[in-house]
Amino acid sequence: MGLLKAIRRRLVYWKRVLFHPWSVIAVVIWTVFSNAATFRDNFLPPDVQSQWRTIGLLPKWNWWVWVLGLLAITLCILLEASYREWVSQRRESEVEFQVHGIPSFGRFDGHLYLLVPDVTIINHSYRDSMSIGASLWLLYEPVGVEAHCPPESRPVMEWERAHDTYRHRILTFPLDLGARKTASGYICFCADNARALGNTPRRDAHDGLLTRIEFKDYHSDQVLYEKEVSFLGFAA
Repeated sequence: MGLLKAIRRRLVYWKRVLFHPWSVIAVVIWTVFSNAATFRDNFLPPDVQSQWRTIGLLPKWNWWVWVLGLLAITLCILLEASYREWVSQRRESEVEFQVHGIPSFGRFDGHLYLLVPDVTIINHSYRDSMSIGASLWLLYEPVGVEAHCPPESRPVMEWERAHDTYRHRILTFPLDLGARKTASGYICFCADNARALGNTPRRDAHDGLLTRIEFKDYHSDQVLYEKEVSFLGFAA
């Protein structure tokens, strides 16, 4: 069991390191150029070959030169992707997320909102600023079916006036957080699509609507923090 878990972790890491769109594009372009002249001279009819003589401008290198070039590109991809992964994991450890309070919901200005009332985000880095994105996912049966609720950028004034115990301002996303800075407030998610899927919503032991709040590095799309949040009394 431990061996399988170790293998799974490595596979996940290798996938995150290797499979980037820019790395796939670089390898495909190099492979196409390394085989273009060979394909033209051996598989295309003579009249078509004459139309593609511009490919003759390609270097007449031996096959092993192209292989070395591919290996060099792969090495550069590994180094760059590993660096990005290291930066992402470092940022994950430098940012602290605190999600507190009793989640609530309500319909304001014709929209259904789910509100997480007390959120604090702390950037412990001494040098790096961050741009953070937030999402709320409605969880449905069967497990794995989810609906996305985007964060609202406008303050819900009616809710703010009715809930004066928190006295927070709304957090808007993407949230730009400088080095050694802290942001606190409430997050409002639009849940107009709560009934769109038609699936049965998942509920916790207290019959609260089960959701997952998720924070990501806005640029790398790396998940920095996630937590299940339940909304008591919500009937989706």
